[in-house]
Amino acid sequence: MKRVSAFFCIAFSMAACQTTALVKRGNAEYASGQYDKSAQSFELALREHPQDEAARKSLERARAAWADVLVGRIQTALREERYSDAVQGLQVLRDVPLSLDDFDRRGNVQKVTTDVQSKIQGMIAGLVDRGRSVEAMQLALSVGAGSESESWFAGLSQRLGAMHRERSQQARIKGLPGVSALHTALAYAVGDADTSHDTVEAAWLAIRDAHCKQGPQLVVKGSCKDCDELTAVLSSKIGNACPLNMPIKVTLQIDASDRTDRTETEIFYATRGDAARVDIVKITVPDVEFREIDDVDVKIEKIAHRDCAPRPGEERRCREWIEEKRHETPVKRRTWVQTTRQIDRPKPGPNEAGSFPYARDWIQRGAMIRGMVSVTMGDQKLVTDQPFVAKRYVEASEHDAVMADGTVLVPANRGGILDAKNLWQSVLDDLSTEVRAQILAAQEHFVEARVRDAAVPASIDTFLQADDTLVRAVAGGVTLDPGSRSYFKNRYGMGPDEAVQYLVSPRRLSP
Repeated sequence: MKRVSAFFCIAFSMAACQTTALVKRGNAEYASGQYDKSAQSFELALREHPQDEAARKSLERARAAWADVLVGRIQTALREERYSDAVQGLQVLRDVPLSLDDFDRRGNVQKVTTDVQSKIQGMIAGLVDRGRSVEAMQLALSVGAGSESESWFAGLSQRLGAMHRERSQQARIKGLPGVSALHTALAYAVGDADTSHDTVEAAWLAIRDAHCKQGPQLVVKGSCKDCDELTAVLSSKIGNACPLNMPIKVTLQIDASDRTDRTETEIFYATRGDAARVDIVKITVPDVEFREIDDVDVKIEKIAHRDCAPRPGEERRCREWIEEKRHETPVKRRTWVQTTRQIDRPKPGPNEAGSFPYARDWIQRGAMIRGMVSVTMGDQKLVTDQPFVAKRYVEASEHDAVMADGTVLVPANRGGILDAKNLWQSVLDDLSTEVRAQILAAQEHFVEARVRDAAVPASIDTFLQADDTLVRAVAGGVTLDPGSRSYFKNRYGMGPDEAVQYLVSPRRLSP
């Protein structure tokens, strides 16, 4: 029994020592002005000894001092118009418990909270007027929770939700599904009770899976022995996806189309001791390839001027004229050129005394399509005469490389093992990839044009058309240029990718 009593005495003494150390540390931190850390030390001490009245009073004193520091920082931030610092300080201040009897200090906290909220409410109103509701709601949530102005923020959520619902309906009536879907997602984000998670998902699927009624129209012209086959295969590979919901016409001007499939058997001579050795020579054959050239993209901007300033000695009148401003942008353009390539071919040995003849096969198969591709969206020709070459070649000169069924398996020019009988299909695959890339490029040009139209004085419909195009472009995987991203951020306070995420993953904004 004595041993048990001794054990508890030792344990009690250790706990008391630990509590004493925490109190000493808290007093030292308080003396050095580290009131937040001092409060933490006293809190730990009270966990060890909840009945320690001295530690409790020290904790209240440290919290009060820390609250005074925060109130001072917030007031300074407001005077210096550092509103983000004021909001951050208020968020910390809200987590500092104060004694219920400390009426003066609690009043100071309430006053500075009201000052911050009043300033932020004005900023929120400005953001709402500019259409940047998500930014406004995030700012409201950062200062609104748990305050006497909480009802004001709840009302803000209702007003923003109703605004986005109305804008979504108006956009739907105008045939702008991208804008309609975006405002549906934003209504849900700001807490609109009449917009559900399922409604946002349905809006997202409608623009993500947008398809043309008949798919892109494909027209093949020029020197093409298999134009019907080419048109059918490319149409099936391109599909009918068109996120911008614009009629697309793809024109292929075929300048050359060729298939090679020949086998030559030659007689070689070698001595019996040297039958396995065959000399190899380089043979030059014609080819065609892409090259990039430096060029300049020229655009003419027409600027309207009007001058009604009076001139001495002249009748007062207004002069109007159009100024044409030339903009040049360096670009890289592709072109194809005739060239040659070298292949290995066995060299027949001399028919000398003691040599014996044997046959070797030299097999050459290849396919090539060369021409120009143009893409039109609506009434705009956005890709004009873009050159392309799709080609595959294989050669084999080893007799044992010829299979029993005549199929030759050799590396193709793009690497890997390719069945020579399917070269034409591989060329069509390459060509369809090129066509899809040009359709995507046309969509990117279309987006840039819409944003440029919205950059000049125009109606609200011009802005909405640009917004709709950008939302559907991101949903369809179209790459946006920096100018388009900047335009969208100025409109909504966030980039188009971030905005679309409210459609992809619907969520409510929360503190």
